[in-house]
Amino acid sequence: MAVGCCFQMMGQQLTLKVTHVSESKGHIRVAIFNNEDDFLQKPVAAFAVEAVKGEVVIPCNGLPKGTYAISLFHDLNDNGYLDTGNMGIPTEDYGFSNNAQPVMGPPSFAKCSFTLDEELTTEIKLIR
Repeated sequence: MAVGCCFQMMGQQLTLKVTHVSESKGHIRVAIFNNEDDFLQKPVAAFAVEAVKGEVVIPCNGLPKGTYAISLFHDLNDNGYLDTGNMGIPTEDYGFSNNAQPVMGPPSFAKCSFTLDEELTTEIKLIR
């Protein structure tokens, strides 16, 4: 318990502002990555928060200084997965840090990455 407390006190404060949430149903599922090799495969942190129509503000405490990229999606049916349709195209809203846009697949870690070295608030707009 004390280690977690100290980690939070020493880590940086990242606030995610998720916008364009279509309805107050399901959860916003967030994955945070800290390197290109693990991007979209093995997050350093992952969690879900209740979806609220319009905007959801999520505090993320205790991340060490570093380079990160975020992917998230609105899990409307709460099945824990980003649902897709034909050709793997998502049927649920999703987004990436830097509001990086997918082109024939997800954006790269480089397009989504940002440096966290002080308190930071970043907005991610959900898209479909």
